[in-house]
Amino acid sequence: MGVNDFREFWADVKIPGDGFAYSVGTIEVPTTVNAFFSGFPAFTATSLTPLTVSPGNPAAQVVILQQAEPAGSQIFQQRFLYGMTGESAHARAVHVWPAANPADTRVAICGETLADELPLDNIETWPGAGNGGSVGFIAMFDGNLNLLWSHRFFGLANDEHCAITDVSVRVEYVDGVPTTDYVTFCAASTYGMPAGNGTLAAVLPFAPPTGGSCGNPTGGDTDNGVGQWDGIVGRLSHAHVNNGGAGANAPATTVFLSAFGGDMQDGLFGIVDLDEERFAVVGSTGTVAAPAPGADLPITSGLCPAAGVAPFSAGVIAVFRGNAGSLQLEWSQSVGSLAQNTDTAIRDVHFRREPSGVNTAPDTFGLTVVGATNDPDLFGPSSLASISVAATPQATIAGGVDGFVLGGTYTTPSSPMSLPMVWLQGTFRGSTGDEGLTGISGWNEFNEHFVVTGTTDANDIDFGSYYVDDTLTLVELAGGPIAGGPGGVRVGGSGYDRPTALADPQNGPTMFHATTLGQFDTFGLGSPAGGGISVGPDARTIVVGTTLSGNFPVVGAGARAKTGTTHDAVRIAVDMVPVGVGRTDGTGTPPPAGAPAYPLPGVFGGTTPECALTPFGHQIGLVDAQAAPALARMLIDWEGPAPAPNVNGAIVVSRPPNSSNTLGAALQFDFPGNNPAAPGPLPLLPDGVLFWTTDPSNVVFTLPPTSGFALRFPLSALPAAGTTVTAQLIVLLNNTVTGGAIGPVCPANGTSAFAASPAIWLSW
Repeated sequence: MGVNDFREFWADVKIPGDGFAYSVGTIEVPTTVNAFFSGFPAFTATSLTPLTVSPGNPAAQVVILQQAEPAGSQIFQQRFLYGMTGESAHARAVHVWPAANPADTRVAICGETLADELPLDNIETWPGAGNGGSVGFIAMFDGNLNLLWSHRFFGLANDEHCAITDVSVRVEYVDGVPTTDYVTFCAASTYGMPAGNGTLAAVLPFAPPTGGSCGNPTGGDTDNGVGQWDGIVGRLSHAHVNNGGAGANAPATTVFLSAFGGDMQDGLFGIVDLDEERFAVVGSTGTVAAPAPGADLPITSGLCPAAGVAPFSAGVIAVFRGNAGSLQLEWSQSVGSLAQNTDTAIRDVHFRREPSGVNTAPDTFGLTVVGATNDPDLFGPSSLASISVAATPQATIAGGVDGFVLGGTYTTPSSPMSLPMVWLQGTFRGSTGDEGLTGISGWNEFNEHFVVTGTTDANDIDFGSYYVDDTLTLVELAGGPIAGGPGGVRVGGSGYDRPTALADPQNGPTMFHATTLGQFDTFGLGSPAGGGISVGPDARTIVVGTTLSGNFPVVGAGARAKTGTTHDAVRIAVDMVPVGVGRTDGTGTPPPAGAPAYPLPGVFGGTTPECALTPFGHQIGLVDAQAAPALARMLIDWEGPAPAPNVNGAIVVSRPPNSSNTLGAALQFDFPGNNPAAPGPLPLLPDGVLFWTTDPSNVVFTLPPTSGFALRFPLSALPAAGTTVTAQLIVLLNNTVTGGAIGPVCPANGTSAFAASPAIWLSW
């Protein structure tokens, strides 16, 4: 938490698997000279002059980028970013490409600013500087948080706005050497798309779709007029330089840039790369007053949100394919009933390398989106055109506004008019008041498990955990039902708490940002911002945001309590298991007294053999985004409420080896007196597989080969007598994987015919 009485907001966070959490946000400071944030020094970005506000001006608004311990209070580095002469800046998102050498790591952040010049942007002057408008920006740092280059986005009109709302960074390698950085982005802009539109001019614009849902669809260079909110998609490229400041002499190149909008209010707020060319974006479209018939949003399938209904808003999702020679709109769809006073917004999107129930192929992806809605038929034909999705576990909307999850599989279309998206799962998430989901994350290599965050009607921060079972049904994990609402975890105090926090108008004047409530209508759904959640290699979930609660709970060594009366930024680490459940990777409830602390020294406690695992994270091109790893990270979990006498639940193992590589599997159980409930040597196969239960186990349940879905083992009512039970999945493989060591490095020619999940224990 912050330690002064200025306002601070975390907007987004990423845990790329390099041992750090990267958070970005917006804060107020009186000076950046010898400055501290959260009790740790913070420095200005490369080539920026430290600033001190003038008398009578209490604070300056700056962006802060933090590199910290993922689940602790240790901060390693912090950087300020703002205009070259002290102009305000505002942050929205961060994305990280990790590398073994920090100089080759890439940390991209984005947002908006009032600045006519950012450090190391080296592009033309903004004609509207000082005239009440704003410009979008992207800034690139390395793993040491050295600023490498930045880029601003603006048109030629005065008093207009642009915000870069989300980014995805990818590094291209040639013969094992990083050569080019690519940043794909989405945005919201009111600059229109006239010819010669500054740095927002169309480059390789996509063509209007033919034969789609709308009669007069726009293309990427359609000018919907100044003052009209449009979505923007684009990509920048830059030579991979690894010395801070080199970018000053080499501006980023715009590979492509297009508007995505019609004659209503349109904006894009979430993005994810699918492969080296394709990316998906999400956002919303809507109108307060019905405009005259004009240009339509380029929707290729489903229902067309055309003029004639007002007020309403609908969610939007689109997939583009872009390269150095063209940009194509491959597919797009609106989500939400197109009826008066019916409102939906999609805020974030999650990509899954191996979609559930699909024979993985290079052209098949899993996509899940989250957002907020007041539409009771969101999963029915009035929202999704001719199809319906059976909503579960929450089938109906509970309050005025609820969060929602919608997922399915996307297959590269064989023709322009094919229907590539198949929606398969959905659920509302809410209780009797107004709620909404803002972010979604998961291990991208998972085929079925993800976590979400959002807001509750009590102004708390909401966490939820889901997986897709072998019937393609969405099942909620973590904590079981809470009276009047869904399961999961709620974190907050007695005041106002928010994840995914932009500079907020609650309890005080609004800090500068382009999409204030007065400029981008939210239709009662809350801020359109998405993100703010990330999942680490141990499945620990990190959410960032802000609090106004004086009694906001703080946990852990070095954690700082709320200070003052204004917004403080917060970072929350949650293990999505109930009390009484723990794992050998160190997540969850500690084991009973007398047992060692986990993870054990030198043993990471996850899936073994460890050296068979591919690098964690989503690194397209470097690690094939679609190829199934030889051994997937397995997550062993507990479905149900906290263990207690007579409680029913199930042990769930996500991503066990699929049937084509499985000869057999056993879920082994142990009881107190055996590992991991007591100290002692771990049984270790020569091929590097750890057995946390004794061999032979006290209880073994032999299981058939899995089909690639999560393995679910229901347990009958737990005994009345308190005890501890340990479980672990052991798999005999049809094809060996690399092995032979406990650690991440395999010996030459080492192999393993077995694989093992982490162990989980239940204590009550």
